[in-house]
Amino acid sequence: MTTKKRRHWTAEKKLQIVEETRQTPQTVSGVCRHHGIATGQFYAWEKKARQAARLAEREQKLIQALETRGEYWQAYGNVKELHSNQRLHPVT
Repeated sequence: MTTKKRRHWTAEKKLQIVEETRQTPQTVSGVCRHHGIATGQFYAWEKKARQAARLAEREQKLIQALETRGEYWQAYGNVKELHSNQRLHPVT
């Protein structure tokens, strides 16, 4: 009985293989055969890539919301400071 050594694929290589199916006219099966991987493995990588993309999109939206919120509170603080200064020193 022979044992095969497990291969380690980098994240970059996995993504390159997943992208290859979108950029070439080859079928998923053909790309998998070319790289020596099972189609089930390919679809697992593709699913993880989609999940990572959705997570990155949600994180970006959260960052934008926090930045907007920070800008709002900064502007609110500036307006509040202006109002308090006007009460102390009315314009004549």
